[in-house]
Amino acid sequence: MDPAILAKSRTQRYVVVVFDGVSLGIMSFTTLYWLTNTGGESIRFYYEDAHAPSATQPTTFPLGVAGFAGDFSGIRRFAERDHKNITQWTMHQEPGGHYAAHQEPEVLADDIRNFYAALA
Repeated sequence: MDPAILAKSRTQRYVVVVFDGVSLGIMSFTTLYWLTNTGGESIRFYYEDAHAPSATQPTTFPLGVAGFAGDFSGIRRFAERDHKNITQWTMHQEPGGHYAAHQEPEVLADDIRNFYAALA
């Protein structure tokens, strides 16, 4: 994948991300994806999602939602329209944003544990 195209796709998602106190700018991520030849795989989900057939029925499996400050916050009534078995909906105040697994791993892990504990 061309580095310029890869950089453009990355700027639509974020400008600067901080991992363990180190600021990683757009060039760091572009270089990482380009050198490892994983740029296409990193955006493949978006392509597949855009071309997938629409669901005709709501899902019925247990679903947990965890949101963090700084990221898109789902609208519950739309989620309930498409998913009939939302068993956990948590909006955290911690600034995990889109990268909660990196920025707030303990909080996210606790949320996942609580989801599965409630199913048992």
